[in-house]
Amino acid sequence: PVFLIASSENLIRALAADLDGLDEATVPLLDVPYATPLVFQLDDELRAMPSAWASDLFRCGFFLGDQERIRAVQRDIRSQVDGAAADGGGEAVEEGPQDSCFAEEGASGELVWVCPEDRGSAG
Repeated sequence: PVFLIASSENLIRALAADLDGLDEATVPLLDVPYATPLVFQLDDELRAMPSAWASDLFRCGFFLGDQERIRAVQRDIRSQVDGAAADGGGEAVEEGPQDSCFAEEGASGELVWVCPEDRGSAG
């Protein structure tokens, strides 16, 4: 069977997290490029199968298309998110070793980026 789902980034993230077994801290890090199919191959019991083409944070899923364009769009999305975090008074998350950072609700309800390294040094 073939399933096609066209939806918002948030629903795509939720479905991808469920299919791929991602933890909650990883979900906000999924940069879903616009107009790009996200492919999961399913077995007879409709469970996602691991793929050699799995992208970034996925074990099973992969974005179908020109990988260079996909990475460029994802960088653009990440820079917009980082810029929004900086505009909100927080620091922008840079690429590289801080890939383990995640969004968390702050004291006044806004989303802030939290990195495990920051928590260890804060106490």
